[in-house]
Amino acid sequence: MNYILIDCIKVQNANAVAGLTWGFPAITHFLGFAHNLARKLSRTELQDISLTGCAVVCHDHKVHTYGAPYDTQFTQSRNPASLKKDVTKLVGEGKTPSVIEEGKMNMTLSLIIGCNGNLGNRNGRLLDWVKKQCMLQRLAGGTVLSI
Repeated sequence: MNYILIDCIKVQNANAVAGLTWGFPAITHFLGFAHNLARKLSRTELQDISLTGCAVVCHDHKVHTYGAPYDTQFTQSRNPASLKKDVTKLVGEGKTPSVIEEGKMNMTLSLIIGCNGNLGNRNGRLLDWVKKQCMLQRLAGGTVLSI
């Protein structure tokens, strides 16, 4: 068993709400990220290599909140889920669009993903492919800024 370390991934505006808790994304976000990489890898010339499992190490995180330490609220914005013409109609009637509550955060983390198969002399090609794919995917609903 080999391991791939994707070190210091900077993510902006990731989901900070996981069910009844808040402050960090659910582990299923990271497992889904690794699973998506594994599915994409199976459709390349490196298909004899498989990715399994995922470990998460958080280096830094900042939840978008304001308020006193025990009276914290998420920073909210008006992001209407309706069509633009509906929003224009609401504003014309003197009403405002509803607030969609979203808990967001910025974070820096590392992922360790298990790797099965014979890498041979393809280490560099695999790592380049993984880095490129990581930059194209979203992680926990956020945008990957750098690795």
